[in-house]
Amino acid sequence: MGYHWVNPGLIDPVFDPLRPEVVLYAPGNGGNLRLVGVEWTLHVWVHEDNPDGVFAKYNPNVSCD
Repeated sequence: MGYHWVNPGLIDPVFDPLRPEVVLYAPGNGGNLRLVGVEWTLHVWVHEDNPDGVFAKYNPNVSCD
């Protein structure tokens, strides 16, 4: 599922598509982290293809390894 970085100041009932509450990263080349998705109360895999769908909770293509 990758690493989750949460912005506590954005955790509220207001949905702002330009300010996700959580950003999701996964290890990339050379161990550098790469952005793979964003989250509100819903995961959105906008930067990493997900065979289970863009709004699926888990992405089999993403791990913390």
